[in-house]
Parts: sequence; structure tokens; C-alpha cells
Amino acid sequence: MTRYRAIFCMILLSCFMAPSSYAQGVIGELSLRGGAIFPQGDYARYTDEGGGAVVRMNIHVTEAQPISAFFEIGGNFYRDNETPTFYTADNIAVPAKKNESEYNLSLNLGIQFGTGSRHGFLRPRVSIGPGLYFFNTQTTYRPLDYDESLLENNDSQLRVGWRAAVGTGLFFSPKWGISFDFVYDHVVSLHRALDADEHGRVDTVSRPGRFQSYMIGIIIPFENMEN
Repeated sequence: MTRYRAIFCMILLSCFMAPSSYAQGVIGELSLRGGAIFPQGDYARYTDEGGGAVVRMNIHVTEAQPISAFFEIGGNFYRDNETPTFYTADNIAVPAKKNESEYNLSLNLGIQFGTGSRHGFLRPRVSIGPGLYFFNTQTTYRPLDYDESLLENNDSQLRVGWRAAVGTGLFFSPKWGISFDFVYDHVVSLHRALDADEHGRVDTVSRPGRFQSYMIGIIIPFENMEN
């Protein structure tokens, strides 16, 4: 449950930064999106499909409303993997289950190009920006006759990368809209551990991580959040 609490806390932090406290006249939107993530490649960790959520704030330049700066904070959690193994204690090996849980958190800043209209129904956009990515793999071992895990290990890493997205907003009302987005994340030198050999050695490779996400969410303009 650690990864769920971490993602939830990040979303709460972003909500506390809601633009309702901004000075009057600032142009922008707050959006919350969720969807599915599909890692590209099958050679090591962080390759199972999963789900995630993102909170985004856009601030438009008054003189050039089609251009805006965006700030995103979000997280993804991947499919758990449980495999049979043996847990050794006091030179005694007992049957156990090994569970691996993987998640990542991200922080991105960048620029968005979209429509200058604040009243249109269809508002397409594209965006790109650099980011920081935190990845963690939590490994636990639980003997078959135990209700709780006896050993827990976390393998964490912080990496840089970038995010590009293309999408659109459908505004059924001036006060809110629905967003649809395709998101591509590229993470530089992501360490991914390969399977252990018969001697217990684990090979680690560093290759770019590539992730594709399909997301749907809700958009609320700043001016409708004053209350």
C-alpha cells in the first residue's frame, strides 16, 4: 500500500496548490487525469502495464493565450508480480512467496501550444517539457504459513527525462471540460535489473525507459474556482 499512499499524498499536495488563491486575472486551468500506462520493451523492470493519475496546472501568457506553461505531478503503479521461492532463516529453507511491486512518481514542467479561445467546444493542444522521475521496486518475502512478510527491500532511483503529449479538451460548459490525451515519457538511463542466474547474480542494465499512456480527465478553468 506504500505506493498508493505516496501517489495520493502527491495529488493532495497539488490540490492544496489550487489556483483559487491566485491573483484575479490569471488565465489558466486545473486538470485531473487518470488512465493506463504501457511500457515499451520487455527486457527488465517496469515493463508491465499499469495505471496512473496526473494533476496539471496551466498558466497562460495574457498576450499570447495559445501558449501556456504547465506544471504536472503524478504517479504510475505497475502490475504486481508474485512468484514462488524459498526463504532461508537459520540455514533452513522454507517455501515462500516473493512479491514485487513497482511504481514511479514524476514532476514535469514545460510549454503547451493550444487554441487561444476560452469559449470553444473543441480545444486541441500539444505539450512538451523536461521532468524528474522517481522509480521504486519493493520486494517482499512471505513464508506460506505466515500472514505478514518477513523481509522487505526497496530499490529506488531518481532519473531525468522528458514528456510529450497530444490531446484535446471537449468543453460541454464554459465551467468545465473533458480531456483526452496521449502521453509519451522518455526516461534517461533507467536502471533495470535482469533475472538472477543460478549463482544468484543479478545483471543490471541502463537503457532509456519509454512509456505510453492513454488518459481521460476533467478540466476546470481558474476563473470557475474562485468559490
